[in-house]
Amino acid sequence: MKFIFRLLLYFNYCAMANINDFFWEGYEIPSTQSKYSRIEKDKELRIRILSKPLIGWEYFQLQEDWKRKPVRSKLKFSVVEDPAINKFTWKPETPKEFWAFKVYNCTTKSIEIFQTTKNTIKESIMNLFMDQDFWEPQKYDLKITKKWELTETTYSVIPWPITPIAKEIKELESETFVDLEKLLTGMDPFTE
Repeated sequence: MKFIFRLLLYFNYCAMANINDFFWEGYEIPSTQSKYSRIEKDKELRIRILSKPLIGWEYFQLQEDWKRKPVRSKLKFSVVEDPAINKFTWKPETPKEFWAFKVYNCTTKSIEIFQTTKNTIKESIMNLFMDQDFWEPQKYDLKITKKWELTETTYSVIPWPITPIAKEIKELESETFVDLEKLLTGMDPFTE
């Protein structure tokens, strides 16, 4: 038994020695931050909407390298060319209405674009807009969560109390270029 334990310790030591010889201690792969807000399963996305919505239609085209490319328009599509196949239904993608906003992500502390085609989220934002206690979505933060159980995904949108936008957020917004209209042409909305 002692022999096996010593053998395991030796192999563990050799493996660690090889790692330390190849990478320095404490090395971690740098993470890249997206400029688009994502709602991750069982995590909270807290945002402050900073713009009016860009409302349009989108579907995904299948490219030669099997990647999916978004195609967007302000008007509903009358013709859909080379649609990608939906990985759940195995049917061609159909156009969906999307909303896109310039937002402040309270977690990453950065200006991003939040885009959604989910009716639950859009209806929640619309209901808050129609509610006299909340009204303008730029006056409060939204906490958006995504829950997934077996085959059902649900979203919830909860408003935080109305508060003025912090000075730091206003400064960051003025320093960060975002042109939502560029989403319609496939260009990068963060480049001038």
